[in-house]
Amino acid sequence: MRLFVALDLTGETRDRAATLLLRLEGALAGWRFVRPAGLHVTLRFLGEVDEATDRRARSLWRDAARAAEPFRLRVSGLGTFPEGRRARVL
Repeated sequence: MRLFVALDLTGETRDRAATLLLRLEGALAGWRFVRPAGLHVTLRFLGEVDEATDRRARSLWRDAARAAEPFRLRVSGLGTFPEGRRARVL
């Protein structure tokens, strides 16, 4: 399975991102968009991970997240990857 570590968006942040998403959907015909509930900020793409490795690592990721101090994140601007004309993710 393909896995990643991400920050969930909540409250006002999710609402503002969802509003932007709706505007983009209307302007970018042919693009596929996620549901607002699926919006997140990817911190690290892990790639293909087998189930056994996922089971072993999942509790470590959770422990690390619980130990982290709260922080503020300011988002400004948009980007794509891969960069250029073959962008698949905004």
